[in-house]
Amino acid sequence: MSLPPNYDPQNPERPADPVGEVPPAPPVPPEAASVPHAPSADPVAPGYAGPAGYATPPAPGYPPAEPTPGYQGAPATGYPAAPPAPGYAPAPSVPGRGLAIAGLICAFLVAPVGIILSIIALVKLNKSGGSKGIAIAGLIIGILVTIAWIIGIIITVTLAAGLLGNVIEMCSQLGPGVWDVNGVTYTCE
Repeated sequence: MSLPPNYDPQNPERPADPVGEVPPAPPVPPEAASVPHAPSADPVAPGYAGPAGYATPPAPGYPPAEPTPGYQGAPATGYPAAPPAPGYAPAPSVPGRGLAIAGLICAFLVAPVGIILSIIALVKLNKSGGSKGIAIAGLIIGILVTIAWIIGIIITVTLAAGLLGNVIEMCSQLGPGVWDVNGVTYTCE
């Protein structure tokens, strides 16, 4: 005599479940499904959440609760969330701070633009009560770089005029033509 392929030796009266099938979950009583459980003060009670960071086993007969995606509310301990520690909150945006940084950068690259941006930032930071250090640095550096450019232009023009004056004087003495004086070639017209 051969046994059927789904025969269960533990329960000879009932044939075993076919391979791959999962038995259905036991039914939940209707009164248990509709009544929410209130948390208890007893630490071993089923509604107790336990210490933070430790998972608590689900109540018998109930599926485990899944976390809500994106929810960042109070911790599961039942206590309200603690306020953020002082000094770790993001700094509020101060009007004029971005202009002060832009003015400082432009003071090195395009000094007159850096001066203008730093002055505007200084006025805005005065009104809002923000720190004016970056705006003042941009203003000072912009002024110094502008003065250096002006001095450089004056020196360049003076040297160019001196060289041009020297060429004009030599040509007036030598007359028209191409002349070689001490290794320097002069072309005079």
